[in-house]
Amino acid sequence: MAYRLQTRGGALREDRSPLRRKRKGDRVSNTDPRVAGKTVEVFTRLTPILPVSSVRDELNFYQQLGFDQYIDPLETYSIEEFAAVTHGDGILFGLSSHADVSQVPPAGLEWQFETTDLESVSRAATKAGLEITLPIKVQPWGRKMLTVRSPNGYSVNFEQA
Repeated sequence: MAYRLQTRGGALREDRSPLRRKRKGDRVSNTDPRVAGKTVEVFTRLTPILPVSSVRDELNFYQQLGFDQYIDPLETYSIEEFAAVTHGDGILFGLSSHADVSQVPPAGLEWQFETTDLESVSRAATKAGLEITLPIKVQPWGRKMLTVRSPNGYSVNFEQA
């Protein structure tokens, strides 16, 4: 498969090696030049990593809401340093120990999950004694939302899909 690369100067060139190291200034196109409109899977997943002061407490919070811990057989790390959290095929994110707890959570971060059963999430949060900062409420844009505060101070929004 060929990739089109655009250099800093704007010139296009073809590269047949998808494993080639990206050169400074390259921008990768997502279209195979041989087949118009064919999408090339250059990026496979977005995996945000949240800085937290306590990985264990934050993981427990998500597990109480129905998430699972993801164990990658190729990676090993201490639960005090890192944990991966998953749910189904569409959600995977990490929790990483952060030395400067004054920066947890980072200012301006919006953390939101869509759910098909907002009532169930609300019941799980209530049963676990989690801090609900916004009970289920219809928002101005027309969707129901629930917000729960995590042990590390994140406002975690759940929106009805």
